[in-house]
Amino acid sequence: MAYFDCIVGGSGGKWKLTVACTSDFAGLTITCTDGTTTLTKTCPSASPYTVVFNIPNGGTWTISGTASGQTGTTTVIIPDSAILNPPIPTGSTVTPVNDIQIWLHCANIWDKTYTTINQVLADPSTLLALISSNNAADYMARSTNWASSVCANQTAMVYIGNNNYCANKLLANSTWLNAICNSTYFESVLNVKVPTMTSNTAPSGECFGTSINESPYTWYYAFDGNDNSPCKLNFSGTATLGYKFTQNAKIYKIAIKSLTNDTSAIKNFKIQSSSDGNTWNDATTSLTYDATVGGLQYFIITNLATVKQWRALITSNHGYSNCFVYTLQFYGRA
Repeated sequence: MAYFDCIVGGSGGKWKLTVACTSDFAGLTITCTDGTTTLTKTCPSASPYTVVFNIPNGGTWTISGTASGQTGTTTVIIPDSAILNPPIPTGSTVTPVNDIQIWLHCANIWDKTYTTINQVLADPSTLLALISSNNAADYMARSTNWASSVCANQTAMVYIGNNNYCANKLLANSTWLNAICNSTYFESVLNVKVPTMTSNTAPSGECFGTSINESPYTWYYAFDGNDNSPCKLNFSGTATLGYKFTQNAKIYKIAIKSLTNDTSAIKNFKIQSSSDGNTWNDATTSLTYDATVGGLQYFIITNLATVKQWRALITSNHGYSNCFVYTLQFYGRA
């Protein structure tokens, strides 16, 4: 009578039972059951006459099929599936880092044979699963060799930006922070910024600073989205310009634009933060705006705080009694 040859194998926490049939079963139904769960497959009508069952649990499984009025059966003992589930690595401590397979295992993904970051980036569903796993995010934050490739991928940056745990873990690492801030897609992750202001208080939040040198060029002109309309601040040793968010924000990057080769161009400044508007803490050391180049210039914040109020403290310009700021923008996360 016709018969079945069975091979048991497993990976990724699942047993696979491969059943090789004789040609008698071509096009017929093959059944696999442990008495509780019944699985069926149709034997191919052409060679090789092989079917594969994904077995959900251990136990004694009976494979059967009827051909030419006669039923052929065989039994297979499947081990407990637990032995196919190795321990999930602890992403915050497991070594080595920068290993794609370990990263996958941190997210309990065992059926992918990827070994390069480009393979992962080409598989959006797997990439999403990795970024959505806190344990895998812990490992990702330690695996800094991937930072530039991941941050150059728009899909990855969107996934990171949508996941607070992963975003915060990566931004806490200096290599990842720089890669994110320097990415074309940085606003996918740094998704909090000053809105386009139409007054000092509209549409939301509040622009503020020291005295204005010329009406109507008040503080919000630096936040109005127009690179050609400056805020004109009085300058007598220092000047300030800032914005109060409606909720606490952690700022990681700023953009600022002043004049080119002009005595009213800003020169040195700091970024400061405050929880109450009275006590201000340095978020950066002294920064320099290069007025010989001009244009929009970006700076990364490393001394982080989570507060509502952020400002630029301008400590020098190029000699005139005012200073022009065409654009000031704060990028961060709430």
